[in-house]
Amino acid sequence: SSGGPDGERILRTVVEVAPALLTHDGGLLAVVSEFVNPEEGLCQKTEEWWDLGVHASAPGDAATSIGKGVLFTNEKALDSREYASRRSGGGAAETAMWERHLDAEGVRKVSPGLLYMMAGEGNGQGEHI
Repeated sequence: SSGGPDGERILRTVVEVAPALLTHDGGLLAVVSEFVNPEEGLCQKTEEWWDLGVHASAPGDAATSIGKGVLFTNEKALDSREYASRRSGGGAAETAMWERHLDAEGVRKVSPGLLYMMAGEGNGQGEHI
């Protein structure tokens, strides 16, 4: 399946499915990826996706699974132009094609990173990713 034009679709699916698959005694989701626009609410998005997964796997359950996580990215994400140049192999035509695609998808920055998430027991109040 496709991760979508910026890879976010597959990340969302993985995070939404995780609460149903991870055990509450140390199950861990580890994602190694290139994250798009990481400074633009990526942590909030993963929290929302986790919550969607919790509600889908246990609708109406008062003791929902809380998620805890951490995201590591570079201090300064790569500008999309620099990313396009590095990924395209350096040819002008291919770099321009990458730049057009990234612009069309709203990709401004890209950073390699690590996302770790784990499930825990709780009522979902006051605990955030």
